[in-house]
Amino acid sequence: NFFASGMVNQRKSISTGTTSRETFGKITSRTNQNDRSEMEGMFGFGRAGFDYFISNRNTLTLSGSMARGNMSPENSNELYTDSIYNTGTKSSYQLRNTNSDNEFRNMGAQISFKHLFPKAGKEWTADATLNRGRNENKSLITSDRFQLNPRLFEGQYGQRQLGNGENRNLVLQTDFVNPINDNS
Repeated sequence: NFFASGMVNQRKSISTGTTSRETFGKITSRTNQNDRSEMEGMFGFGRAGFDYFISNRNTLTLSGSMARGNMSPENSNELYTDSIYNTGTKSSYQLRNTNSDNEFRNMGAQISFKHLFPKAGKEWTADATLNRGRNENKSLITSDRFQLNPRLFEGQYGQRQLGNGENRNLVLQTDFVNPINDNS
């Protein structure tokens, strides 16, 4: 018996938001923030294998799976701030952009054995599953700051974030089923 399955998923989502905040103290400030996010990505998954019927009571199954995907979120944030002093108001503007790229991969293999006993419902199974995955994540964040009234560029700063990881796991499992009652 041979089997296979696959799946592909593509996604795009867009969201916006606004925040208004007022802070009171020695200096009163009002901040308005506008946010826009866009996420694009896709991933796929596939699995294939076969069952080998050793006898009418014993089955050996071998299968493998693979998954891979990429997501690319982009965020834009605008912050308008008015700081109110006794001597007047200082207005500023900040534009922050974040561009990211996130990739992942996973591969797995499984071997299973199933034995059926002559008694209905009584069976023994044993499985070994090995999975291995890795991911890479990159983000670049840039922020431009401006003073308003008059509009003056105050500076730009950037931040780069890099991350990655790997995982491996092995699962060994066995189950024995022996029904106590026969309710037929």
